[in-house]
Amino acid sequence: MRIIYSVALLLLMTDVFAMDLKNTHLVNGCSVFNWDGEKVKSFPGSFCQFFDDGSFLSGTIDSLKYMTKDSEIKWEYKGHIHHQVNLSPDLERIMFMSSDYNSPDKGGSRVDQLVVLSRDGKVLLRQSAADWMKQVNQEGYTKHEMTHFNSFYEIPEIKGKAPDYIKQGNYIANSSTVGTFILSADLKKVLHFRKIHTSHKHQIHDVQILTNGRMIYFNNSHTPTSNNVYFSTIEEMDLLTNRIEFEFRANPEAAFFSRYCGGVQKIDEDIILFSHMLTGTYVYSRKMKTIVNYLYQTHVLDSPSFSPSQQVKAVDVRAFMSHWK
Repeated sequence: MRIIYSVALLLLMTDVFAMDLKNTHLVNGCSVFNWDGEKVKSFPGSFCQFFDDGSFLSGTIDSLKYMTKDSEIKWEYKGHIHHQVNLSPDLERIMFMSSDYNSPDKGGSRVDQLVVLSRDGKVLLRQSAADWMKQVNQEGYTKHEMTHFNSFYEIPEIKGKAPDYIKQGNYIANSSTVGTFILSADLKKVLHFRKIHTSHKHQIHDVQILTNGRMIYFNNSHTPTSNNVYFSTIEEMDLLTNRIEFEFRANPEAAFFSRYCGGVQKIDEDIILFSHMLTGTYVYSRKMKTIVNYLYQTHVLDSPSFSPSQQVKAVDVRAFMSHWK
């Protein structure tokens, strides 16, 4: 079956798909693209979240700013921000990963600090990952970096069957090599810890809990098969059975490999959106068992060359963009 590149055909494939995606744009960092691959607008920062009133969050390696529709800074949280800035399901809390060091002069090994803010910039939760490492008896990522977290989400309302630790209001955070942590609502206790057995040395990104209670993630380095070839997959795991209920794997396997970064988003029971570090954004149909749309343009930013991307997500920014014409 040939790949469908026309967004018009793509949106007519199924009624559910059309309802979910026809009003969305693709967001890569702080750049907004339409489904024809055209960049609509870019905003300052490396990690952005957009609100209906025209305000937005702008994260950089130095701080997180809340900007109004008039480009005024409403508040600023100063500190190292990396990989992601996420919102709670009700859009009232802000989650991001920062850094802490084990010596006052900042010359010691780095460890992640996970932070939750209110919409008005107040610190609700702030916790060092060093505490969790002790709880799960893990030594560390490298000599100079105890953890390397790359995703941090609040768990949504669960409508399917799931273990007791998968509960609305708890958190899920993932560190390369170290493992995936399910954390209590106050961030103090590790409720569950695991390493993904299908991943070579737990090379995983963008780990999320879905409303069905399952876990979805970008597996950067799937455990090599008999031919010893490394490749990437997208996987959805049932945490009650530890079974992989869905897997995207290229054929041949080595045709899709993203050593670093990577994002995934489950649109509905058919459509999965995921992004490679360099090559672009893919839309996969589980029913058709094929890639139905591909946009390389999301990774071509301000020059003809490709720019590495942490992740690309489909977001409804219609109300937000009405303030930025």
